[in-house]
Formats: sequence, C-alpha cells, structure tokens
Amino acid sequence: MPFLNLSESFPHLRAKDEVQLHYLLSTPSHPIFTQAATARAAAGTKANGHIPDSLSAATHPDPRYPLLVVFPSELFSVSLLFPHILCDADLSRRFNILALDPRGHGLTREVPPRKGSPHLYDLDTKTADCLAFLDEYLNAPGVAKPQGGQWQFHIVACGMSGLVATRAAAKLGNAIQTLSIVSPILEVEDQFIIDSIAQCEEIINEAWTTAHSDEDSRNSAGNMPGELVEGFGYRWAGEDESLPKHVERSTFADLYDRFIRRGDGKEAARAFLFDLYFERKAQSDEERARVTADLLVVEGSEHLPYEEPIGGTLRKRFPNARSFRYEQIQKAPFLLSVMRPLEVRDLVKGFILPRIGATNNGAGTNTATQAKTITLSHAEMHQLRLAFTSVSPSAPSRTLFRNGSNNSGRTSRGPGDERLAPVVEKMERSSLA
Repeated sequence: MPFLNLSESFPHLRAKDEVQLHYLLSTPSHPIFTQAATARAAAGTKANGHIPDSLSAATHPDPRYPLLVVFPSELFSVSLLFPHILCDADLSRRFNILALDPRGHGLTREVPPRKGSPHLYDLDTKTADCLAFLDEYLNAPGVAKPQGGQWQFHIVACGMSGLVATRAAAKLGNAIQTLSIVSPILEVEDQFIIDSIAQCEEIINEAWTTAHSDEDSRNSAGNMPGELVEGFGYRWAGEDESLPKHVERSTFADLYDRFIRRGDGKEAARAFLFDLYFERKAQSDEERARVTADLLVVEGSEHLPYEEPIGGTLRKRFPNARSFRYEQIQKAPFLLSVMRPLEVRDLVKGFILPRIGATNNGAGTNTATQAKTITLSHAEMHQLRLAFTSVSPSAPSRTLFRNGSNNSGRTSRGPGDERLAPVVEKMERSSLA
C-alpha cells in the first residue's frame, strides 16, 4: 500500500482533491530497500526496460522495532535523496524504515489548500501533513502497537525538511529519540537567498509563458531553463562538482513537468516551492524548548548557503536537546546526502544505532507478514542505468545562489554514487502499481 489518503476533515488540506501521500516501508522481516540494493538475476526477466510488478512493501510496521522516518528536502523525492541510508543493511535489521514524500515531492501530487484557508502551504502545513500521515498510518486497523503503546521515532531530514523535522519533534515530544539534520538551513533566509528565489520564480514564469504560447509549444518536449539548472546545481553541488547525472536528470525532468509543462505549473511552483521560502517564519522559543531528542547536525564546508556554517547557531536554538553533536564534512558542498552519501550514512548510523534503546523485543525473528521480493536482473539494471542521461538545458544567462561570487564553470566530476539509481527508479515506478 504505497499511498495513504489523509482524512478529509484535516483542516489545511483540500481544494477539490484528496491529499494522497506516497511512502515506502521496509521492516526487518521484509527489508525491501536492501533487497533492491542486492538485486539478483531473475529467471525469465527480459532486458526490455519493463519493470515487473514485483515490489510490495510490508503493509504494517513491526511493533518490536522503532521507526526510522526519512524526509526529503526542497525539490527531491526521499528515495532519490537518501538511498544509501534506506538501503543500509544494519539499519534495515533494526528499524522499520519509513520513506515519506510530502506534497510536492516524488510521487505525491501537489494539492493546494482550499480557498479561504488561513494557511498557505508553509512549513507548519507541511509538518501537519506529515504528522497526520503518521497518526493515521500508525492507528489504522490491523496495526499492532509496540510494547507500552508508544512508538519510538528516529527522524532523518535534509535541508528544508530539517525545519519540518524540528516542528514534528516539538509536537511528538519524548517519542522522538534522535533527530538527524543533514545540510541544515536557517528558518528565515538571508536576503541574497530570497533574491535568488525571486529570480527563480521569474525564470519559471517566463518559461511557462513560452511553453504555453501556442499549441505547438504546449505539445513539444522541453528542458528546464539553464539558469535554474546551473543555479540549483551550484546551490546543491558547489562550484567544483556537479550533481550525479541520474539525480540531475530525474530532478529537473520532474520540475519541468510540475512547474512548466502543466497548465497550473506557475501556481504549483508558487504554492509548493516559493511560498516555503517567502512565507517562512521562525519556530517559537516555546516550541523549540519542547525538542528533547538527541540532535545530530551534519554540514559541509564549501559553497554553503551562508557566509559561515550554522551548526553552532542550531545548538543554541534547541537548549533542551538531550545531547547535541555537530559534524562537518570537509571539502564538501551543501547537499551532502547526494554529494557525500557514504559519509552521511556512516555518521547517521554511528549516531542513532547506540541510541535505539530497549524497544526491539524479540529482534530478528520472522513474522507472518507476507511481502513479495524485488528482483532485478543484471541486464535490467544496465537498461535502467542507460536511461539516466544528462539534462540539455538552454544556455544560462543569470547566476543564482552566489553570494557575491561570479564563478560559472563547474567540472563534471561528482562523487555521488550512481549505482543505486536503478534501484531508486524501480522502487518508485513499481510502487505506482
């Protein structure tokens, strides 16, 4: 069951459609992510690009194990952003791993708040979506409760979703054991970032107008404007590296489809990207004081969004965190989960595994829950890998996200590991079935 409809009564949700959030669940008994990562040849599988309907997440989490909830950042799907954490064998043996795509991410569609709602799609609404999902999912009929009746949560989040995670932690209180924030950003952005975001909106509006100028334009294939590809590439990968090709291709193809090709693209871009920047407000001191989890912040050192690292700032903002650990990955750009995935995985594992606690009773035994096993032939993996081609953007003329910098040349090298690209693609496509 890879989608869950939030209740119609939830106050922020609907214009006319239900909010249907996409998720994937891996349990210790049915570790679908590690099964995908260790794919084996399947008898009779043909290398024709077709992905068989062979993925089924376990319907319910295993109550003997805590929940590791993974949120995506900014514009990404969670499985594209954190594959090395999702596919880690040690974590898969010890956690129910729940990968959740909020509105505007991955396979979850954009559904605007209803007209007249006092809420925009801001950080509080995004958090409310995620909390509503957890409440309905964990209290659905047939879901067994853990011993003591309360689930224990560990949250991993990146970038803007770190701001969602701290809001969720304030609501969930002592149920949150650890909170790992990778590539942190500030609640209220610096002015130069706001200026860059305003330029991004202007560029998208121009591209949308061009793409919808006549019927031929509407029916033709298009690419994201080069200014956006280069600008976001600089924000995420810095001056000296580039995004892995499969991440670049998938992300910008998705953005083009969401924000330019569609008739309501401009409105979607405003509601599900730009409002999150323009309308962002700081979490109150009272809310931050309710964050009592162990807190990990992992930050890069090069081409960060701000003039200096912000780990020390976050330490001061959560005075009641049970513990605070700050790690900086040297010579690394902003988007660490993509650009330094193995280092991020190891730091997160080293932080949360000793803090699991005594929640996994009867660990390692199998349960009666049935789930299919994912299989990928080597030929199929090769076929999928070939599908990840680079973007061909128009030539950029404006520079974005450079705080006084005029650098424009970036090399094509990037340490992001692309071997998991077909695994990510299969997990997302198969879950549509």
